[in-house]
Amino acid sequence: MPMPRKKRKGSVWEYLEQTGVLASGSDADILKAKQEYRRKYFTAYKRKQRESKIEFTVVLDKSNGEFDVISKGAKHHKQSVSSFLKQAAFAYLQNRFIVPDAYQLARMEQMLSSCLNEIKVVAEKKEKFFFQREDKLGKVEEIIVSLQHNLFKALREPKLVTAHDRENKNA
Repeated sequence: MPMPRKKRKGSVWEYLEQTGVLASGSDADILKAKQEYRRKYFTAYKRKQRESKIEFTVVLDKSNGEFDVISKGAKHHKQSVSSFLKQAAFAYLQNRFIVPDAYQLARMEQMLSSCLNEIKVVAEKKEKFFFQREDKLGKVEEIIVSLQHNLFKALREPKLVTAHDRENKNA
């Protein structure tokens, strides 16, 4: 006679109760029923995922170096190969490039912004006879704002390769 079991909550336990294995089954029967539940659950989950997210298989040939090129690019950008391919495709279609290290870029932008804030604090102190210092700080502030803008533009919205080539030919 099987031992009485504790009632538990959750969809696994509901499934086990529905099948009747909790009331009359052995431990081996319960284990098989749990495995069957997991298989059905995983199948339903994958079906739902395929409805909302399309998957593609990309074959990269090692013999001609395709995989090596993609793999090195992914490592350089600190991404997995699949996420790198996805970002590279979108970047290409949107005429953008992938930032090699997004964290480093964000840190640089944060440092520039912090620097600008510090200069604003110093410049706001209106002291007698320090007008020259205020002028110099104003110029430094302009340079940092310009640098921040140019850095953002260069790294987030770079020129297209063809536009860059035309500029170099004209120079």
